[in-house]
Amino acid sequence: MDKLFLTILNMSLTGAFVIAAICLVRLPLKKAPKIISYCLWAVAGFRLVFPFSIESVFSLIPFKAQTIPPDIAMQSIPRIDSGILFVNNAVSSILPAATPTASVNPLQIWTTIGALIWLIGFAVMLIYGVVSFVILKRKMREAAYIEANIYEAGNIKSPFVLGVFKPKIYLPIGLSGQERSYILLHEQTHIRRRDHIVKFAAYFILCLHWFNPLAWVAFLLMGVDMELSCDERVLKEIGG
Repeated sequence: MDKLFLTILNMSLTGAFVIAAICLVRLPLKKAPKIISYCLWAVAGFRLVFPFSIESVFSLIPFKAQTIPPDIAMQSIPRIDSGILFVNNAVSSILPAATPTASVNPLQIWTTIGALIWLIGFAVMLIYGVVSFVILKRKMREAAYIEANIYEAGNIKSPFVLGVFKPKIYLPIGLSGQERSYILLHEQTHIRRRDHIVKFAAYFILCLHWFNPLAWVAFLLMGVDMELSCDERVLKEIGG
């Protein structure tokens, strides 16, 4: 468990730099097609899931992929290896050194406690997501079937796509003909682009890195870029 926690922590640290870089890159891309910003989040997602990085002179990651050594809790004088000397010295100086007379290193205790806290947070986030999905699915049982994978419900105010393998489109009642056609095209575009699957994957990654504030920023901004890029695609299709 401790090794898994340290692996997640390493991915979260280096992933934070990628997220910060993407946030900065988004600023000059305000007038560029939103699909560019949307696709950039795939780089952050990759870095937050895979415990290795592709070495390149164009790498967005100034830190090494394994900043925290897997055996750091066993080291007599624990040290991190970020690749930046002053960061190494600053962080390593506050890490507790091993006590010769103690049977367990203080850092081992810290690591175990950190792993338990991370596991509890991960479980809570995952259970919350599953329960929310089940509740929403039950809520949509009374939705009226229209055609294909389209349903209408009187207990919702906004349209959305629900499902992974067989996604369904749910529309609120009372939409005008033109408004309904635009909204349907928008939701169908989401399905064609597999955005509903991307949302599930992004939420799972957020569950893994729930303790990282930048992971929450990335999750929210990715959602914004997803919607705006979908709007752009719809406008392009209808020619307006």
